[in-house]
Amino acid sequence: MTGYGKATAELPEKKINVEIKSLNSKAMDLSTRIAPAYREKEIEIRNEISSKIIETMPNAICKELSKKIRTNKEIAAFVRRLFSLKSESNQIRFENIEVLYAGEILEAGKIIESYKANGYQYIYYTPSQYKKWNSDIWVHISEGYSTHDVIGQEFDRVIIPMDKNFFFENGKLKSYAHPYREYILPKMLFQGLTRTRERLAILVYDNPPLFEELLSIAMNPAAVDE
Repeated sequence: MTGYGKATAELPEKKINVEIKSLNSKAMDLSTRIAPAYREKEIEIRNEISSKIIETMPNAICKELSKKIRTNKEIAAFVRRLFSLKSESNQIRFENIEVLYAGEILEAGKIIESYKANGYQYIYYTPSQYKKWNSDIWVHISEGYSTHDVIGQEFDRVIIPMDKNFFFENGKLKSYAHPYREYILPKMLFQGLTRTRERLAILVYDNPPLFEELLSIAMNPAAVDE
């Protein structure tokens, strides 16, 4: 989204003006114009801005999803709960959501192949051309589409992995920062999840705490029989 903000800090010996502008983009491309006296603080400033964007992203995602639901209501409700455990509970039964678990990478590969044989589209996280990371392993597990490949597309059935990079903190889904700062895993996950039209399978790899949380969401104790 586009936006603009401006703030001024009055200190005893100086006044600091800060302006922030944002434009539509598929990835975060942060550029700064800093006075020479503060150049040594540039990395610290960039990291702080990036962390704040990631921290507030679940709320932004939920608002955007509420405004324009591209998937069915069941998938949309599940995604809202996934990104924010504190979001309003609902009475929808997640009958078309499956949460799977694999403790070994070979086991994960077999599960993905099995679901592909049943009509599921496998979606993995787009690897960076500049920085290698542990999430790149999903590219080699099985043939599929990256989260950037599927922009603008939809599939009846989707299977997507979540590994140790993801965790919940204070009720919010978060991830460890990718070494290439423009790659934000929760945003790529959101892109993959919302390609689903009918059935969604999430494969949790070697992350028991995450599996328990996702299983709890999928079971949805707030749901009632009609």
